[in-house]
Amino acid sequence: MLKVSQSVIRLTALTLLVGGFSHIGALNAQPVDTDTSVPSQHSPSMSNEQSGLSSKDKTWGDHDRRVENRIKTLHHQLRITQAQESEWNAVTQTMRDNESSINHLIEERHQNVQDMTAIDDLQSYATIAQAHADGVKKLIIVFQPLYNDMSGDQKKIADKVFGSSEKQHASAKMNK
Repeated sequence: MLKVSQSVIRLTALTLLVGGFSHIGALNAQPVDTDTSVPSQHSPSMSNEQSGLSSKDKTWGDHDRRVENRIKTLHHQLRITQAQESEWNAVTQTMRDNESSINHLIEERHQNVQDMTAIDDLQSYATIAQAHADGVKKLIIVFQPLYNDMSGDQKKIADKVFGSSEKQHASAKMNK
């Protein structure tokens, strides 16, 4: 039982990392208060109700809704223009594809967790981590053209939204 609990905790942490952009986004993507009408969906101090995410959104079973909510929030935060929609659509499709890939691997892991040896556990974790890394690379490829076409203000917002939590933490320390 302890092995399952540690495994679930590790997968949850990995999923949250991958969750920025979808799960990527997991990817260290942090909501930025560029517009007070946009709720900060991933703030750890907010309840599910305040964040706009139901408890069902926080489970393995509703990844599609979570990625769609993230796409909608990012679209608004980044102030995607009509002229940027085709590039944005490539980004969102990659987010969805990455989400699907990770979800498939996580579901497969959950189905086999009872029979996994320590080596199987590590291999499964490595496979998920590699899929995450591959997804980030794919995302960079499609996000780069969009980023290049963004206005200076949009780029500043994107830099904050996708800035690492370490960078934001360091900045907060400097401002104290």
